[in-house]
Amino acid sequence: MLPELTAVVIRVPERSAIPLGRTFGLVEHQTLIGRAPDTDLCLDDLTVSRRHARLTIQEASVSFEALSETNGTFLNGQRLAPGTTGIARIADHGLHLLQPALDPDSDPVDHTENGTIHLQVGGILLQLRRAAATRPIQEPLSAPLVPRSTQRPAPLLSLQRDGDGCTVSCRGRYVEVPAAAARVLWELARNASGIVHLWELQDAAGADANIPQLVSQIRRAFRQLVEDGFLDRKTLRRHIHAAASGARLSELDALEDEALMRRLILSRRNHGYVLCLPPDAVHLATI
Repeated sequence: MLPELTAVVIRVPERSAIPLGRTFGLVEHQTLIGRAPDTDLCLDDLTVSRRHARLTIQEASVSFEALSETNGTFLNGQRLAPGTTGIARIADHGLHLLQPALDPDSDPVDHTENGTIHLQVGGILLQLRRAAATRPIQEPLSAPLVPRSTQRPAPLLSLQRDGDGCTVSCRGRYVEVPAAAARVLWELARNASGIVHLWELQDAAGADANIPQLVSQIRRAFRQLVEDGFLDRKTLRRHIHAAASGARLSELDALEDEALMRRLILSRRNHGYVLCLPPDAVHLATI
């Protein structure tokens, strides 16, 4: 029986329709990766070739073959030339990358941290790991398994930081903002419901950045989500109210979209800005 691996999307280019966190199960002997609809793992992005790469899973190893001559294929940051193969050993506790074309029984030369491997296909970065084993349960459970009051709702806003790059998503949908604006939003989200001073935002965005202009770009991006019907106005008002912003729900209900966005990112004149979301509505991750 072949081991089961998973591939998780952890970075995408700007304007990509592929959501962060999308997970693919790799259970077949061979998996063809590409943009074409008939590939096994379809990544519908213009940075990915129609037939980009091939994974071959054995009982104790997985090989990565680069097929595209146009768009790059990388394993843990090292480029695989077209026609060459990288090999990883599959162990109980994860994956271990070997030098290309080495025998899977040889000692690993690159012990991948946490038993994961990063596979870059064009502009899409995937994190590969061995799927967790199923934990069998033979006894009946009393309902409810988890009390409703202890269940944490899915975050409204998710940000993923990779060096100077920052990817923003709202309920799994990519939010298009300039790189400097994304870094400003990261600083605001790190201190959700609290004031972030102008000098802190300037450090994050760059000395020449226009902070009010970047904040306006963030507001416009969220307003577009509302106008597209992806972000519910009632949900947004409820989050702003829960952030102890000082606004009553009845007041928020009366606001037009533009005014609601100014309430979402509240200006403290000559001091800074406040992202009026409760901390549990925000998820931050660093690669």
